[in-house]
Amino acid sequence: MLGYNKPNILTVAGGAYVAGLAGELAQKDVNDISMIAQDTINHIPTAINKIRES
Repeated sequence: MLGYNKPNILTVAGGAYVAGLAGELAQKDVNDISMIAQDTINHIPTAINKIRES
């Protein structure tokens, strides 16, 4: 997010929101016990698409 926008509180909050949503999507897809960081990373595009749709 900071690579595309000025560093400010909204950019940081937006990045945290995307990361949180990606984590929730990964948890639903994998599960909360065996989920690893890579699962969250893999779900970032899906999270961004969900945000764009809403």
